Amino acid sequence: MSRATSPVNDMTLRSPTNFLQDGLLSRPDTVDTFQQLHALRRQCREKSELDRHFKRTEAAVGANRNDSEAATKWIGRMKSSFMEIDNGTKFIDLGRPMKFLDLGCCPGGSASYILERHQSASGIGVSLESERGLQTDTLDRPPLPNRLEMRFGDMLSWYCGPLSSSGNHSSPPFDGSESLVWPPFSQSRRLFNLVVIHAHYISRKGAEPLERDRLLVSQLIIALQAVRIGGTLLVKLARADSPAHAKIIRMLDDLSLVITLWKPTTMQANRGSFYVVAKGVGLRERGRLLGSYLTGLRRVWLKLYRGRLERNGDQRMSDADLNFVITNEKLVDGYLPRLVTLCNPIWRRQIGALRGMVEPRNARAHHDRIPHESVDKL
Repeated sequence: MSRATSPVNDMTLRSPTNFLQDGLLSRPDTVDTFQQLHALRRQCREKSELDRHFKRTEAAVGANRNDSEAATKWIGRMKSSFMEIDNGTKFIDLGRPMKFLDLGCCPGGSASYILERHQSASGIGVSLESERGLQTDTLDRPPLPNRLEMRFGDMLSWYCGPLSSSGNHSSPPFDGSESLVWPPFSQSRRLFNLVVIHAHYISRKGAEPLERDRLLVSQLIIALQAVRIGGTLLVKLARADSPAHAKIIRMLDDLSLVITLWKPTTMQANRGSFYVVAKGVGLRERGRLLGSYLTGLRRVWLKLYRGRLERNGDQRMSDADLNFVITNEKLVDGYLPRLVTLCNPIWRRQIGALRGMVEPRNARAHHDRIPHESVDKL
């Protein structure tokens, strides 16, 4: 996990004037997917079913933070989720040596699965200090310690803003950043075949996740400068119908040869969260986009960090912040058909899970048999 302890409610990402939702609801190719999902979400809100479910989940997670048995069960479910994603997308290439970076890896389900699946893989895991409640027992069991290096620290303390034009990287280059440090991978060569980003913010209980967006942007920056050309990114996002997250999907689509959106059924099937698997990052003409997208993300990071420093400052990422990827107008008028193609499979799976909550007397939904499709651009 990236933070501790309670999952962000899907409804917090819903905007009263979400132009992207309006565009999706008007399309004939979303009648059986997003339009049904939108109606089910509304039905769940009216029944308060999702709120009750999220509160029960938050209470259970909070009560079991330091319970090793509960942590073991959580790790097992995470490993099952990653097995499902791997079976569907083959994000682990068994035919080649693998070095991976797992951002926000504790309690260790994702790293454990990768190391067990690829017997010669090695990696670096980054997460909060273990004394903050994250469980690392699984990562201490042989043979994982010999192949996994853990680095503990808060990624929100890493400077990910614009680089100094002078090339001096001895300290972050603006006033007010004294408490920040350079990321350990900021000046490294591209070392990792696979970078996993657990960018779906998990907040401390009772706290408003004001820095959720900066954590996401920080991890994207680290990933884009650490992944090898031709490597794979595996990114967890919260809602595909959020304009900002839709633009991130477009960015990953631009940067990769093959992209798949995957929603595991093992965990959180009734939520909007999903994974983007982007393969072949930076190959061919896509390499020139890496630098420009990194520059744009660094500017967004700086805006969000300065908002934290200022009293009542803006710490949220707006749609316009990601206009360097695609404008709102082009997102709706040009990219929407492709976005629907990518998202329909994950929406079908969430529909099946929500129907199980709204209509409990019905037969169990068959969302676990809904196929996912990769979009190959070779």
